[in-house]
Amino acid sequence: MPAKPSQRWERLRKAGVRSEYEIADGRLVAPVRLEASQGYEYWLGFENLHVITSYNRSNLYAMAIFQLSQAIKEERKRAGARR
Repeated sequence: MPAKPSQRWERLRKAGVRSEYEIADGRLVAPVRLEASQGYEYWLGFENLHVITSYNRSNLYAMAIFQLSQAIKEERKRAGARR
């Protein structure tokens, strides 16, 4: 089960951690390592990860929820562009 976010993004960023998303320096994050087909993937979890995994402790479940949310977001963008 991932820990509740307790590390400041600024500290991790200064240590060399990179993110494709913009994150405010003071934001608390929880580093997460997921097993993937080609090794490991490393992600940063926020409070929503902690909430999701309090329901189901699986990191894979949390990742599936994240990926589903991204797919819904993209489909809504496409649907809006078609209007």
